[in-house]
Amino acid sequence: MTRPTVNAVEAGNQAEFRFDTWALQHVALVGLDYKHYDLRDSQGFALGSTLNLLNPVRAVRAIPTSRYNTTNTTQDMVGVYGQDQISFDRLTVVGAVREDFIDTTTRNRLTGAPTDSQPTATSGKVGAIYNFDNGFAPYVSYATSFNPILGAHFANGLPYGPETGNRRRWEFKYQSPVMPFTAGLALFNFIRDNVLTTDPLNILNSIQTGQQRSRGVEVNAAATLADGLSLIGAFTAYELSVTRDLNRTLIGKVPTATPQVFGSLWLDYTIPGGTYRGLGFGAGARYTGRSFADQLNTLQVPDFLLGDAAIHYDRDHWRAALNVSNIADTTYVGSCFSAAACFYGDRRKITFSVAYRW
Repeated sequence: MTRPTVNAVEAGNQAEFRFDTWALQHVALVGLDYKHYDLRDSQGFALGSTLNLLNPVRAVRAIPTSRYNTTNTTQDMVGVYGQDQISFDRLTVVGAVREDFIDTTTRNRLTGAPTDSQPTATSGKVGAIYNFDNGFAPYVSYATSFNPILGAHFANGLPYGPETGNRRRWEFKYQSPVMPFTAGLALFNFIRDNVLTTDPLNILNSIQTGQQRSRGVEVNAAATLADGLSLIGAFTAYELSVTRDLNRTLIGKVPTATPQVFGSLWLDYTIPGGTYRGLGFGAGARYTGRSFADQLNTLQVPDFLLGDAAIHYDRDHWRAALNVSNIADTTYVGSCFSAAACFYGDRRKITFSVAYRW
């Protein structure tokens, strides 16, 4: 049993500056953000009564008799960042850098021992795009990432270190100069380090020795087929695998609860004129590929296809919309983190919203 409680406060401010230096046009961005997290976690276990799956009867709730992790963790993070987007003729280059300052304090309530960690990290990105006359625009980028992780090893009470990564992306964008049509094709390679993985000596503990790599392709397109009628589609397929782990049998395997194929298609029509101008209807489908329920990839979670629909109305600054996801109310397994921990996906959901734009 685990009963974590998290309280969070986030705040951020940024400023944008536009200026020229000779033939170069700059769009500069500077900012600062602050995040505070307070995590209170209690984990334990107890043996419950036998359950007949053919004739299930709710058992009396078992009270944990052994608590192996009871910690309070607070984390304060301040991030300072800057970015400059520089344009020269048809070439645009962007560069950004970010510095994070983190103070994490973890107190083990079982032992009373506090631990403190104050890491700093620098991350950034650089990219460039060139726009040709025929509508093609090749784009390339490289970025590093830094992601603090809340929680602590219950064995020694030490807080987890940050997860780091780097990403390479090559993209070809196209915008037709004569038709309302845009498309994109992207290849990417993303590596994550310090990934939490199960301790082979104690399955109740997690340690940070893992590395995962994902590489694949993304395709997207958007087109106006007629006045008021638009079509949007996207498809992603990638290979995700464990590239480093203390448990060597997991190397080359796909992490659990991670589909590697996604696709969506959405068709929308909005009445362009007349009495009902602004009234629109949309329908589409979402596809999610198979995933795995165990670390050795012997148990598969089936793929699923869901349908969505919407009715919306825009007039002046107002927009009202009624959205229905999983319109057929399909029952499906959304994900499995292990053979004993599977979760159904959302059933039919109806959402009504009203918005006003200034």
